[in-house]
Amino acid sequence: MPLADTDIGKILVEQSYLSEEELNTALLEAKDQQIPLIEILTEQGLISQNLVQSALAEHYKLEYFDLQSHPPGVDTIFALPEAVARKYYVIVVQKDEKSITVAASDPQQEHLEEIIRMNLNKQEAYFTEEETDGKKEKNKDEKNEEKKGKEKQSKPKKKKKSGGGLFGLGKKEDENADTYKGKITYVYASKEGIEAMFLRYRKPLATRFQQIVDAEKEVAPEILDEIINDAIQLRASDIHFEPQGEKLSIVRFRVDGVMHEAGRIPKIYYEGVVNLIKIESNMRIDEHFAPQDGAIRHSAPDGSVTDIRVSIVPVVDGEKVVMRLLASYVSRLTLNALGFSKENQETLEAAAHKPFGMLLTTGPTGSGKSTTLYALIILRNTPDVNISTIEDPVEYKIAGINHIQANPEANLTFATGLRALVRQDPDVILVGE
Repeated sequence: MPLADTDIGKILVEQSYLSEEELNTALLEAKDQQIPLIEILTEQGLISQNLVQSALAEHYKLEYFDLQSHPPGVDTIFALPEAVARKYYVIVVQKDEKSITVAASDPQQEHLEEIIRMNLNKQEAYFTEEETDGKKEKNKDEKNEEKKGKEKQSKPKKKKKSGGGLFGLGKKEDENADTYKGKITYVYASKEGIEAMFLRYRKPLATRFQQIVDAEKEVAPEILDEIINDAIQLRASDIHFEPQGEKLSIVRFRVDGVMHEAGRIPKIYYEGVVNLIKIESNMRIDEHFAPQDGAIRHSAPDGSVTDIRVSIVPVVDGEKVVMRLLASYVSRLTLNALGFSKENQETLEAAAHKPFGMLLTTGPTGSGKSTTLYALIILRNTPDVNISTIEDPVEYKIAGINHIQANPEANLTFATGLRALVRQDPDVILVGE
């Protein structure tokens, strides 16, 4: 059974990551907002995700396995049927002829090792009878038949196992031939990390917008809304609209830094969707041969609001659109929430408080460059500090910080903007290009 918020909190207090007062306050807030305790703790900067997972691993007396840093190969990930892996939050991370290493978010689940041994390298998933009522009834009927004297030779998948075995595999002398007999070593991994691995290697995403398109509903607003809602639900950082030839366009989402196909739009609908994006982004709908940039504020069905940065560029087959979904929690960001080691965090904080010098953040798209910079200026955002930014575009608007949008047409470039800012008595300048 997964650990409850109160259990997780007690573990963090026992290991001195939190005080009792901090835990009680966070538990009340988690209950009030109806979100997990860990999310509250990380948003408030009380503890990072990595430290939470390390604490849980220590609780289980297992090594913490960081799946993001050491992702297993595709053949290893799917050594267990996906249905089993998702149900129990387990994933094979290493294997050879004699042993396997399994990452589990709750290694104390009942029957877990039995389930792993029976399902390893199987295409079809087998579950314990304690968890599948329909299977229990089936086995009950089979048992009654046996009592009536109907002893027939049956295939393993239909014969009742005694002692609460697995469904689909009958009890017979050579039953062990179907089970994995090697050594199993367990490590701890978070549910989110395990889910991310399947998301990384999964087939095209199951999206609601594709159902609308397939139903031939020629309504651009409905298609666009569902695309954005799907992306938000799947925690995508970017949405790509890519024209492919004369008949089809592909929509892809970037999730955890990895691109996934989310669906396809016929060309007859695609142009309407692109024009709608231009209108909502305050772009020229009659411009098809020059790059354009804009922004959209999207309201989801649950009332949440997401700011979206939009870029359109002409390509051979039409116009390609990329929408960057900007995180709404940035104004509450802290370095604690970003998962830095204690040593690196202290180094960054010390550098951010120096009266002079320069900090550079580099990395690929979606790696957290802007997020890190914003966490640093939020750290310095106090009444006695004058902070200004020059950006293209301004990604997040933070109260108390002076944001400047670069505008080359008005001769407000990064060069001219920086020259102007040094005459504005700055303490901190952020350049986001």
